[in-house]
Amino acid sequence: MFTIAITGGIGSGKSQVGRLLREAGAYVIDADVIARKTLEVGQPGYRLLVQEFGSRFLRGDSETQVESPNTSDSNEVYSHQKKQSLGLPVDRGVLAQEMFSNAAIKESVENIIHPIVHSAYLQALEDAQAKDFKSLYYEHPLLFEKNQHDSFNFIVVVNAPLELRKRRLIDSRHILIDDVEQRIAAQIPLQEKCKQAHWVVDNSKDLGSLQQEVQKLISKVNTLVNAHRST
Repeated sequence: MFTIAITGGIGSGKSQVGRLLREAGAYVIDADVIARKTLEVGQPGYRLLVQEFGSRFLRGDSETQVESPNTSDSNEVYSHQKKQSLGLPVDRGVLAQEMFSNAAIKESVENIIHPIVHSAYLQALEDAQAKDFKSLYYEHPLLFEKNQHDSFNFIVVVNAPLELRKRRLIDSRHILIDDVEQRIAAQIPLQEKCKQAHWVVDNSKDLGSLQQEVQKLISKVNTLVNAHRST
């Protein structure tokens, strides 16, 4: 299986490139989507998050207070367990803010989520092979930050100017400028990633231009896949 990692910086447009690749018939998985799904109520990441942090990152944390039926248990621990059983969802905004401002929390949450995401990636490889795909695209926002770029045959970086990325994040995600700059600063500079890429997709223009960029990428990957199969 020929593996292609798609990465970039926050706001550069990785997901848009992934969507266009799917529309073209490619096998694409998204680490962010897997991470979000595993934090849904009842999923493995959700259970581990509550086990680690209690109800700290659940919505309505200050609204639900119950007394422990067992005096040997602390009210706080029972409250956390009760809130999990009530199915309160993760407050993703609060969680993201804490992760970007607290390195210890960031590390703890990533230690919960990343093994689950990696397991899903390995399962996707098996699924793609079973369906006779010759290549797999993996949207991986932290490819370089986690030093995993050597695990893929081909590295693609989606590039866009910094000010355009900021504007996209503010407009599409309604993030305050201070938060945007904090999140960008937490990642390796995009230009450094471009220097280490095998291929750079320019996402600085309109959708039509991006579609052309993606078609060029597909043609390049198809050529590499054919060469890879012949070796």
